[in-house]
Amino acid sequence: MGQLPVDILSGLPFGSVYGLIALGLLLAYRTSGIINLSFGAQAYVVALFFNAAIDSNWPVWVSFLIWGCIFGPLVGILLDRIIFQHVRSSSTVIKLVSVLGVLVAAPPLASLAVGSKTVNPHSLLLHSSKVYLTLFSDPINGEEVSTVLATVICSFLLYILLNKTTVGIKMKSVVESPRLAELSGVQSERLGALSFGLSSFLAGLAGILLAPALHAVSSTSLTSLAIDAVAAASVGGFISLAWTMFGAMILGVGQEIIAGYAPSGAAWTHGLRPSLPFIVLTLAVIFHPRLSHLAGTKDPLGQVDPPVCNIEYSDFKVSFRLKVMLFFGLVLVFLYASVSFPRSWIFDLTQGGAFGIIFLSITLLTGVAGQISLAQASLAGIGAFGCGQLAVHFGVNVIAGAFIGAVFSALVGLIVGVFATRLEGLGIALVTLAFALLSDSLLFPLSWIGNGETGLSIPRPVLGFINLTADRPFFIFVTVLLGIFSWLVNVIKNSKLGLDSKAVSASKVGAFSVGIREKKVSLLIFVFASFIAGFGGAIYAIVEGSVSSTDFNSEFSLVFLVIVVVMGVATVEGAIVGGYLYVVATQLMTVYAPQRFSVLIPIGIGVLAVFWVLHPEGVVERQTRKLVNALKTKPRKHLEALIK
Repeated sequence: MGQLPVDILSGLPFGSVYGLIALGLLLAYRTSGIINLSFGAQAYVVALFFNAAIDSNWPVWVSFLIWGCIFGPLVGILLDRIIFQHVRSSSTVIKLVSVLGVLVAAPPLASLAVGSKTVNPHSLLLHSSKVYLTLFSDPINGEEVSTVLATVICSFLLYILLNKTTVGIKMKSVVESPRLAELSGVQSERLGALSFGLSSFLAGLAGILLAPALHAVSSTSLTSLAIDAVAAASVGGFISLAWTMFGAMILGVGQEIIAGYAPSGAAWTHGLRPSLPFIVLTLAVIFHPRLSHLAGTKDPLGQVDPPVCNIEYSDFKVSFRLKVMLFFGLVLVFLYASVSFPRSWIFDLTQGGAFGIIFLSITLLTGVAGQISLAQASLAGIGAFGCGQLAVHFGVNVIAGAFIGAVFSALVGLIVGVFATRLEGLGIALVTLAFALLSDSLLFPLSWIGNGETGLSIPRPVLGFINLTADRPFFIFVTVLLGIFSWLVNVIKNSKLGLDSKAVSASKVGAFSVGIREKKVSLLIFVFASFIAGFGGAIYAIVEGSVSSTDFNSEFSLVFLVIVVVMGVATVEGAIVGGYLYVVATQLMTVYAPQRFSVLIPIGIGVLAVFWVLHPEGVVERQTRKLVNALKTKPRKHLEALIK
């Protein structure tokens, strides 16, 4: 018997794993219009409580009934009530950030509830290590049998629900327009909650079944599998059950064939197998006719809601004075910090300045152009590794290397942008996510990019007679760079390119009617944002003194986007405050809080993301608007008191 049939048979259980997760993603999208990237986090939460209960001597069936059948759907219903029901007719950015907030916050919150004890994975149906049958000399264990059976049953039931029942048809009508559905007598809120409850049940079932195969109850592994399964759902256009399952089997079988036939020893072959889902995702998003317009349907009654609070202040004098006061206040803080702050805080604030530069790329890309990139940390990594390679192997000054590394990032951004700017909304997000995950598994481990697991050591710069190797001089230098790039982003925002980008973001048809070339404008903004991210990544690497592949993995891209959007993606101030707040919060938790409370940082980010759904102008802009209104009304009250 040849190796190919064995590889195909071995890949079917892995394909079933992807298929089971992809079913939940497809259900959520077909009934809500949301690509639920937090699916893996929900799977982890249910699996964690299920297995922790069994460790506490609960019977397996009782634990599954309580945590899988009751708690799992309840999680989905609560998320829908609290968050998702408010974003069904909202923009792509709002939908995406709400999901990412759950992805960031849910795993540490569940871990905090369970405690620090190790949770062991337990089998739900058949024992995971016991072999039940052998086909083509390939042993099939209980975990594989359970996963395949669960996938087949769930696929059949989901097909019946969505295509043969009145409830399923009504669910799909809610996606197109919740308000029109309500005018037809459909209770859209209840159906939305039902769909997320069912999706969350599938997430919990997937987590429970997969934990024994992963040999651990791991949020990282389950989240990674869920994001991999997006590729399977994309093959079906997030619509077709049959094509989704076909895509899942292609992933499972393809990875086994690569493992069996690819040459061993080379770094690229080691990363090719985990990269297959992201290659499939990229090809599907680029060439699938439906995915090129994955921004979702437009609700014809979407404009009946009151508009979002205007972040442009009506009193220009008051807002200008406030910004001047803020500027001089920051200068005073900077001068005090450069002289009196302890060394550890100087180091952290320098990190904050580097993060601020990276975050400015998100301000330019999302705040100005309305494009969503889930790869800014990866582009920052390109700049950091380019700078490190030039400094270590070619003796280039690190500041010159930072600029050259930023050019490398811009070139990579140009390549990614050529594909991304052909798409809309979630399509751009998925292409950039695929690039970020491909960088994690294939690019950064290469010796000529990230130097494998060893990474690169990067020295501090010396510019002529100016020695920046000490922390305080380098802090001043990075702060000046942050100011320069803040000014540059403001210049681009108010330039013709920035105004054209805003016009394209507001209305592509309107922009085209006045002669604006949409793809050219979007691509230029993407390249500029990539350059800024690459430079910020290089500066961060210089601050750290070294850089490795773990410093810029794809998870950071998701966190960075949430932080900037929550703080205020439309303004430079939001990026700067987000950069410093991120490192200050981390330092406070590290120094003053017990180790187990370090999870409060991602929990806080998730809570802020939920808050942002209700106040999309951002925390910084919201507080600034309140302060401006207070400055406007208080003098008026004093004048009225004098008149009386």
